[in-house]
Amino acid sequence: MESREHLESAVDYGSGWVRAFLNRASGLTFDDAQEAQITALAERKLVDLFDRAGEVAIANGRERILHHDLAPSMSWCGPRCPA
Repeated sequence: MESREHLESAVDYGSGWVRAFLNRASGLTFDDAQEAQITALAERKLVDLFDRAGEVAIANGRERILHHDLAPSMSWCGPRCPA
């Protein structure tokens, strides 16, 4: 498995798209360095999410991740979780 610290962006979203998304989602404006940090963090969190989902699938005897493996207990969303 690759070290997460050395994981390069495999998605390479266009910076215009990322900047527009961040602005719509937050109402804030970010410079290039901030945008790069936010993008890197989001990609690392997605890797973590799918790593965990893979562990859950394997623990349940499957080699394939199913949608419910992505949030087995919904504990990741904290107090805003749907009931």
